[in-house]
Amino acid sequence: QQMKRYGTRVKVLVNQVDLLNEEELRTVLNFVREECRAAMESEPEIWPLSARMGLEAWRAGALDEQAWRVTGMQRIVSYVDGQLGDEDRLRQKLRTSLQITGNVLRQAEDVLRSNQAATMNCENIAANIEEQLLAQRRDQEAAIERIVVDVDDYMGDAGARVHEALRYLYAAGREPDLLRGGFLVLIGLGGLTRRSGRSYVERQFAEAHLLSPLSELQAISDRVGPHLEGQDIQDLDDLLTYARREMESLAPGIQQKMIGNLALPQEYDRRTLDVLPARLDSLLQEANWPDVEALDRHLRNTGLYLVVFEILLLVMVFFLSQVFKAETEFLVLLLLAPVIALGGLLFLPLRGQAIAAAQEARLLLLREQYTNLLREVTRQQLERTMQFRRDAVAPLLRLVSAQTQLHKSQRTRLQEARRELDAIEADLPSLGSEGLLNKARQIVGREDGGP
Repeated sequence: QQMKRYGTRVKVLVNQVDLLNEEELRTVLNFVREECRAAMESEPEIWPLSARMGLEAWRAGALDEQAWRVTGMQRIVSYVDGQLGDEDRLRQKLRTSLQITGNVLRQAEDVLRSNQAATMNCENIAANIEEQLLAQRRDQEAAIERIVVDVDDYMGDAGARVHEALRYLYAAGREPDLLRGGFLVLIGLGGLTRRSGRSYVERQFAEAHLLSPLSELQAISDRVGPHLEGQDIQDLDDLLTYARREMESLAPGIQQKMIGNLALPQEYDRRTLDVLPARLDSLLQEANWPDVEALDRHLRNTGLYLVVFEILLLVMVFFLSQVFKAETEFLVLLLLAPVIALGGLLFLPLRGQAIAAAQEARLLLLREQYTNLLREVTRQQLERTMQFRRDAVAPLLRLVSAQTQLHKSQRTRLQEARRELDAIEADLPSLGSEGLLNKARQIVGREDGGP
């Protein structure tokens, strides 16, 4: 009905009539005629035909005229030739259609150009949000690194103070004290060196405030949680304020397409940060730095070694004095004995350097473990909060991304349509009955010149 309303001629083709006898064919044609009359309120021409018989009538480039006439295909060929024979009329019809299509394309291109500003705005919104997210991430990472540096500096300062205390304990002028303490240990009275239940090392470290040199470390690392949480909430609020402002600047038609709302998370997830203090404290407890009891034991053992060395030296001098009776040899022995004794006392600073180096190695390992744990946990929290930020503005990002992709897709389709239209207009002068048939043969790939 719609085709007839535009004046289009309607022909009804009934194929495969070679499968029907005459009575069946009449029944089919009557049925088609009644259905067309009911649907179209008119009775179009009905052409029975057999495409299979038409193909059989054309064999090896030769046409069997008698078989061809029986197929009913000749009526189609004659009709097409009649319609396409008036080439000027055909070109005019096609040119009119092409002009209409060209006008539609130009209107679509005008609309697309008018939407270009909105598309660029969407691209700018997405780019600005990404830049803000990157800037916020850099700020948080810098804040974390500052706290880590403070922790590392504090531990380095504590290590320097402990090293200085160990240098004093093993200084060259403390041999008499160590010898006295070593002698008391040797005779089983080492407990007399303790005062108020404290060892000498304990008393010295207490006076230098080194019994807990890392006591303030927890306070420094505890700054991470409040800083990250406060900055995260502020960043989320700033990001959502910008996103809402940009969303309201979009056209109402685009705003209505947004799925979801721009909103802050219902609560701040601090589970990762809540376990950080306990993990850091556990690390400090396991490290037990500095181990004052071990340092006191090393100091007492050093004094004991010195006492034993001096006793052995005296025994050796007495023994050699009995062996060397000559006055000259005895004089040489008396001169060498103090030198050997002083050489033994040089063991004290060397022992102190070795113990200090061991303590520095332990502290270095502790510093690395502590700062790595602090970085690891805070980075995990940072990744979670960055995802919070993305989730908060995800509805707007999805909207602007969809609008950008839609604009690009429409532009590509219009460009393809323009190229196809230009190609048709270029082929228009060569159109006609023969031109169309040649084009059809090219499409189906026939080379035998058949219909």
